[in-house]
Amino acid sequence: MNVKVKIDFEYREKTYRYRGEMVDTTLEHAKYMWTEGNYSCDCNRAMFLDIDDDMPCGEEIKITNYIMSYVPCPKLGLQTIWYDKKIGEGAFGELECSMD
Repeated sequence: MNVKVKIDFEYREKTYRYRGEMVDTTLEHAKYMWTEGNYSCDCNRAMFLDIDDDMPCGEEIKITNYIMSYVPCPKLGLQTIWYDKKIGEGAFGELECSMD
C-alpha cells in the first residue's frame, strides 16, 4: 500500500513542511524511515526540504509533528487509517490509530 506523509520540521528556528507519498510500504515502515532509518539523518532530510545540498550528517532537523495515512484503496474496500501524533523533541511514543 501507499502511505501519505505530512511532516513538520524545525531547523534553526525556522519551520519546514514536507508532504509526500511513500510507495508500497506500511505505516510502521514509514514511521521507521523518518525516525530511525535513512530519512532520520539531516543529510537526507535536507534534500526533502531544499535546505542545503551539502548538509552534513547529524540530528539538528527536528520533527515537530507528523501525520501518516494509508492511501484509500477502493478495490480492496479499505478505509483510510490515520496515524497522528504530536510529539516533542526526540520523544516518540506509540502511535494512536483511528478509523475514518
